[in-house]
Amino acid sequence: MPGFIVRALAVSVLFAVLLAFSGYAAADKRIALVIGNGAYDASPLRNPPNDARLIARTLRELGFEVSEHLDLDEEQMLQAVEAFGDRLVRAGEDSVALFYYAGHGVQFEGRNYLIPVGTGIERRFQLRTRAVPAEEVLGVMDLARSRMKVLILDACRNNPFRGFFRTPTSGLTQMQAPSGTLIAYATAPGAVADDGTGDNSPYSAALARAMVEPGVPVEQMFKRVRVEVKRRTGGAQTPWESSSLTGIFYFKPGAQAADRPPAPAAPSAEVVFWQSIATSTNPADFEVYLRHFPDGAFAGLARNRLEALKRQAAAVPPRPVPRPAGPAKPAVGAHPKPYKLGDTFKDCDVCPEMVVVPAGEFMMGAQASEAYLGSDVGPQLPVRIAKPFAAGVYEVTNAQFVAFLNDTDLVLLGDEPGVWFATKGQGPVDSHIVRAEGGHYQVEPGYENHPITYISWYGAKAYTAWLRSKTGAEYRLLTDAEWEYAARANSVTRYWWGDEDPVCRVGATNGAKYDDDEGCNDTGTEPVGSYSANMFGLFDVLGNVWEWVAECDTVYASKMHNDEASIGRRGISPLNCNMRGGSWEDAMRKIRSASWGYSPVDYLGGSLGLRVARTL
Repeated sequence: MPGFIVRALAVSVLFAVLLAFSGYAAADKRIALVIGNGAYDASPLRNPPNDARLIARTLRELGFEVSEHLDLDEEQMLQAVEAFGDRLVRAGEDSVALFYYAGHGVQFEGRNYLIPVGTGIERRFQLRTRAVPAEEVLGVMDLARSRMKVLILDACRNNPFRGFFRTPTSGLTQMQAPSGTLIAYATAPGAVADDGTGDNSPYSAALARAMVEPGVPVEQMFKRVRVEVKRRTGGAQTPWESSSLTGIFYFKPGAQAADRPPAPAAPSAEVVFWQSIATSTNPADFEVYLRHFPDGAFAGLARNRLEALKRQAAAVPPRPVPRPAGPAKPAVGAHPKPYKLGDTFKDCDVCPEMVVVPAGEFMMGAQASEAYLGSDVGPQLPVRIAKPFAAGVYEVTNAQFVAFLNDTDLVLLGDEPGVWFATKGQGPVDSHIVRAEGGHYQVEPGYENHPITYISWYGAKAYTAWLRSKTGAEYRLLTDAEWEYAARANSVTRYWWGDEDPVCRVGATNGAKYDDDEGCNDTGTEPVGSYSANMFGLFDVLGNVWEWVAECDTVYASKMHNDEASIGRRGISPLNCNMRGGSWEDAMRKIRSASWGYSPVDYLGGSLGLRVARTL
């Protein structure tokens, strides 16, 4: 899959935010997660467990609550990161969060992956599903709103998977540090760090000594580490940092560190939470309250309100199934008004078929008890879709995208074509779009109705811009929230059809194209519409190809924003953009309704396409 996905915290975002504002935790609480992996089947490392023990011991002496782990497999690493996030949420906004990792780490497709032990990685794309991206940990720390975040990676040893990389890669790539964050690398981007001949790596040994020096601001401390490591390695290794810190932090306060005033008293988390939902008409809000405060002061009121809302919902007759039973075709250029659930239409002959999705409310994300809960879901929060909108019945096809290419002056749209999409033969890709003589584009025979792939987020935006220009209608990408709302189609289960596991079989009610490691893996896309439509009339929302959505973020996209116009107003550098739904090369746990991922805006991959939306 093109992007890896941040593990859900065990509480909703709403609860996390209120918890932080409530002053629930003591000021300046220090929380750390330390992991050292060395017992690899191939390319074992001697020092990471020793380094992890040294750093964990040093942090405890400095007042950190440390969770220390050695030689973790993938699931254990993900569980440790999730538990780390939960602890940060409970600690509150004044906490200091620190993550330290020693072990193998590699860069792939512009991202840094931390390698668990016992991965069994044999193919390049398995890095996305069997390794843990450093961005995941950074996202969990950022989501928890800790005032100070430090990510330390002594993970730049030699790439143990160089044999199956198209081009040799070394070390890690530099990541963007969100506000209030310092990212420290054992060596410069693209360089390799020394594991060391003693009991510890040169970097971790220098780091442990520097941390305990009193009165040294954190950024100055890392400069001292850099000087010592360069000296001890004869200039062969130069530690590196990326910082966006806005305050001063001392690992060991001294004469230079003034005491911080105590945090002002604030209402309890329960009171603030209850005040935020007291007038809500959404049953899910009260369910969330009761999960976190089953014996709370307002528990009785919450149960009464929940029962009343459920009785009210039961009195409303169910909506009819949206998709018509007959073979009626959508009207071209005829737009139903008022828009009704399930109405379909096309704005032009080569435009995507659209279906009307109603307004509504839902709980976005997955409950902590959901099966297969991994690193691929966002935290749960209530979301309201205020107005109906139209979504593509199918993912955009090769034929539809070629119509755009042949009808567009690419230069006028402001980017080089190579940034948007790839044609067959343009590098090591399997695109089914061919550039014919005279510059005309065409689709390889037999793939006209397959979803477009090898299209970047830029290309997806260019396609929607063309639709707007051609039709005068407001075409765009779905927002993150709109996508999950439309994919769920009023369901609250793992998949829109229920909790029954999917099968890789065309026509099955619970069918989806994904990598089941039996008869369905690595076989590419299926034609759009091969699998059943959900209750809103959308086909193939889970599996087949990932679908670009509107939101972009450097690390962990905010699901609080529910309109495309919010992009660019958040002060975020749009290096990565979100995608939803999983694909043919992903495991089952990646194709659930709550799963999401991200990729660089210019990423071109064989399992990433798009579905369009239209404002009504």
